[in-house]
Amino acid sequence: TFDVTVMEIGGRDFVALATDGDVHLGGRDWDQRLVDHVAEQFIRQHGLDPREDPNTYGRLWRECEDAKRTLSARQKASIACDYRGFAARVEIDRATFHELTQDLLDRTAFTTKQTLQASGLEWNDIDRVLLVGGSTRMPAVPEMLRQLTGKEPDASISPDEAVAHGAALHAGILLSQFEGKSPQFRIRNVNSHSLGVVATDSVTKRPRTAVLIPRNTTLPVTAKRVFKTQKAGQLSIRVQIVEGESASPDDCVQLGKCSVRDLPADLPAQTPIEVRFHYEENGRLTVKVQVAGTGAELEHEIARENSLTTEQLDIWRQYISGVAPIVREAHG
Repeated sequence: TFDVTVMEIGGRDFVALATDGDVHLGGRDWDQRLVDHVAEQFIRQHGLDPREDPNTYGRLWRECEDAKRTLSARQKASIACDYRGFAARVEIDRATFHELTQDLLDRTAFTTKQTLQASGLEWNDIDRVLLVGGSTRMPAVPEMLRQLTGKEPDASISPDEAVAHGAALHAGILLSQFEGKSPQFRIRNVNSHSLGVVATDSVTKRPRTAVLIPRNTTLPVTAKRVFKTQKAGQLSIRVQIVEGESASPDDCVQLGKCSVRDLPADLPAQTPIEVRFHYEENGRLTVKVQVAGTGAELEHEIARENSLTTEQLDIWRQYISGVAPIVREAHG
């Protein structure tokens, strides 16, 4: 993935002003361009596509991944490919690699500019451009940032280790909080994408995204909106939770859904429905729905990908305090 954050640091406070990213853009995309380039050369020479065989494809991918790293330090790299008794060795230079991946770099630059704009700042307001992640070792990345920002990117922290350092510092904050101590510094994050529900447009009668928590809202946050039933005698209400910036729900990520059932048969049209979101810094989203005048309500927690459940969090808290051992799940 690709992520960019604008952060303000003052004293003990680290405050995220804006964050954005592209979950469909990462180092593997650069690898894929090399794989496809070598495969096309192989097809021209031998009329066979090495990507058709999973084992050959895997070997080729590793060769291309190594070549990408080589091109970060040298001007040229060589990639070998063997398939069905035929062999090819493709030489590639850094300029060709940049040409093959220029559109990926353009997407990176676009997202970076969008994030700065969302923060309300200009490049002159930025003091430091910090490189994080192994892909920033590719010479094209810091060069793009130099041209875009007018600043020299900061590589004083190892890009490969920066995330691990950050995770360790964050763990220290959590441990201090658990022990009732004051952490050495405080971090305030923002949500990277807007959160909302699917509603019906009163004019077009078509589904649309109704945002409750806009992108780049400081976390934790609680927000609510009131909607209305569409018809009399509506026996159930389904709430679809989505994430994204598009007005069309089809172009947003579907996070989950919940339903309020067994509503009174005489429920009038235009009955108010209050939808409340509570979004925490750890990515846990709690949705509460209340139907006015009926006593009907529900509370639903969205299990975000890569976030821990309440039970898992409790286990880790006990482990930190030395109360319980960690039990790993066995996988056959």
